[in-house]
Amino acid sequence: MVFITIPATPLHWMRTSAGFFMSKIYQPYEKTVLNIDQQLELLVKQGLIVKNPKRVLHYLRFISYHLLSGYFRTFQLQNTSEYIFKKGTTFDSIISLYIFDRKLRLLVMDAVERIEVAVRTTISSTMCEKYGPHWYLKPMLFKSSFNHQGLIETIERETGFNNPKKQNKSCGNYFKNYSKPHLPLV
Repeated sequence: MVFITIPATPLHWMRTSAGFFMSKIYQPYEKTVLNIDQQLELLVKQGLIVKNPKRVLHYLRFISYHLLSGYFRTFQLQNTSEYIFKKGTTFDSIISLYIFDRKLRLLVMDAVERIEVAVRTTISSTMCEKYGPHWYLKPMLFKSSFNHQGLIETIERETGFNNPKKQNKSCGNYFKNYSKPHLPLV
């Protein structure tokens, strides 16, 4: 016995040179814009407990309903076509999750940046000691499959080689005082 599931979104058959395919029929976006007072009303209607409406309006104004809606899903019933909050869900629970996520993202980005600087510095220091300060200009130090010219173009772009407005103080100083090699130590 074969069961066919009818998708909620209508599909239609489309003939191409490769055969027949089903494709989704898209509908126009017709939702109306809600101001922040209406957004708050909607959240309350969906079962969200709001102890301090002014505080919620502040967050809706400066973070946005759209951004916070990604955090709503954790607190909403999942097996329903409506967006209904689980019993006892407060706005404080949602904003606490948002703040935790923001702090976690900042910690991770800080750690990634420190690791990136340490790896880059270690590579550059090791290569400078062995091959000189402009080692990256020597294609023979890279695998033949590596796009060395692409690397040089990226360094030229990032250091502002052809764009003085993009040069930081160190690169600008190098370009004003030295002609060879054409790029500074990176």
